[in-house]
Amino acid sequence: SAAFQRMVLDLREKAALEKQVVVSERLMALGRLSAGIAHEINNPLGGMLNAISTFKRHGQEDPLAAKTLSLLERGLTQIKETVAALLVEARLESHALTRQDIEDVRTLLQPDVTLKHALFGWHNDVVAETPLPSTSVRQILINLLLNAIHALDVGGRLACRVALLDNALQITVENNGRHIPPERIDHLFEPFAHDAPEGHGLGLWVTYQIVEQMGGRIEAHSRPGATRFTVNLPLPEHAAPSAEPPQGWRGQQPEPHSVEQPSPPSSGRGMGGKAVL
Repeated sequence: SAAFQRMVLDLREKAALEKQVVVSERLMALGRLSAGIAHEINNPLGGMLNAISTFKRHGQEDPLAAKTLSLLERGLTQIKETVAALLVEARLESHALTRQDIEDVRTLLQPDVTLKHALFGWHNDVVAETPLPSTSVRQILINLLLNAIHALDVGGRLACRVALLDNALQITVENNGRHIPPERIDHLFEPFAHDAPEGHGLGLWVTYQIVEQMGGRIEAHSRPGATRFTVNLPLPEHAAPSAEPPQGWRGQQPEPHSVEQPSPPSSGRGMGGKAVL
């Protein structure tokens, strides 16, 4: 009986590992494809925007032409911004992360939370300056919080914790809004894998790319009434600052089956995604 149970467990672990490899390879292929397409689009797009700018400065003053060019410029700019989201590069030259950088995100998104009349639990346990690029960390935090806010129903609950644990910065964002259905789990971090009316479906893709470039890991757990995203960003070796222990965090803890999405072992660093149904 014990031998049979071990065999069943081994088979389950083998199946889970095979699924991890398939998902990881698919995300890597999508990343390469998206980057290639984005670069090809950017070249003629830049030329068109430059041509419009030149015509507006030196062309004849025609109200209809000016209105038409303005429409074209806005449309092309929107395309440019969407393409730029596919070309994610962590801005490692930005200043080191501070407590105020994190608090600024709360201030920035508070109006969105207020519009939903949501309860917002906020726990920032970072005290000292942290050797991570502030721009990239803020972008991760903003994307995850916006994603959670969009999922909320009016009067819902949202919680966020940022803390230093085991020489890594951990970001946890949790909400009790619309959960992630099983059919979306394996495609969660792919570009445009999005069915909500808000946004363009690139927020989690951009977050995935930034976390991967920083050598971190992202996990997503979801079941009805509880969805949680957790990001772990390792600190540079021998550079971990001190921090107060986390206090007052009472996020829900979903406990269903999980599917992991780690980076391939050969990469030397990476980021995994976990989806829990």
